Amino acid sequence: MIGPANRWDQLVQSIHYDEVGIAIGVVGRFRLRTVFQPVYHRQDNALRPALLRASTIVQRDGLPASLVALSELESIPRRLLQRLSALLALHNHGHADLNSLDLYLESATELLGHPDALADALRGPSMEMEEAGIAPGQIVCELLPGTIDLSAARSASVALRRHGVRVAIAHTRADEPVAALLQAISPEIVRIDHHWLVRLYGHPSSRSLLRPLVNSIQLAGARVLMEGLDTTESLSAALQSEANYLQGDRLHAASLAGSLMNPAILSAQDFVAPTNVIPLRTTASKLQRDQ
Repeated sequence: MIGPANRWDQLVQSIHYDEVGIAIGVVGRFRLRTVFQPVYHRQDNALRPALLRASTIVQRDGLPASLVALSELESIPRRLLQRLSALLALHNHGHADLNSLDLYLESATELLGHPDALADALRGPSMEMEEAGIAPGQIVCELLPGTIDLSAARSASVALRRHGVRVAIAHTRADEPVAALLQAISPEIVRIDHHWLVRLYGHPSSRSLLRPLVNSIQLAGARVLMEGLDTTESLSAALQSEANYLQGDRLHAASLAGSLMNPAILSAQDFVAPTNVIPLRTTASKLQRDQ
């Protein structure tokens, strides 16, 4: 039986490079490719590119697939595939059009076989990181509060910060221990999931709670990132909440690693809907139909 260490060595060997140096994971009939999307920082009325959020698309024989399918069909632990996805993003950051921006890695909890696992992953490919021009101080790693307890989160955050990596957490539903995590690990960023944003702001009874939620997180010392802002209405809602970071197709579409990106500095005022418009109504209705 192949052990985790040997399996990881095999996955590292699965990384191939195209003619311009873009890293691709090749695992059997599956292909893993890095996707980048700019995250904008609001400074007064200006929206400036500040982060590159990395994600991974999986294809099987050229058709869309998932890490879950890859994990099951190839008998590979999902945490190793998440770690491979992060390593691909590290390799590809240097080839991004905006490689001066810091790199935001999502779902970092899956990378943590133990508190130092991600730190080991960052130390291991030091030559590749130097070639890519990325240092640990340029990396933000996200922890998912629903998958770890406070003790594990604290240990993980200490290990990450010991190597200069900043910490983020995701807020995806009402019953997550976000307040406890804010106190336990003091994350630099809290990401509010798009579907949670829709649920919170898409209904009159809860719409007024969004701005106080954002304010309470900011008072705890963290900045707030809102994602999935694909319409003027959802972007307007995020702007009115005074979130610090904004991400979505309405600002700039996601692109495969190596694609040209040219995000301009934008004016927040251009995206604020009139007060008599009910934000997110269409998106919320679609979400209800999909349930």
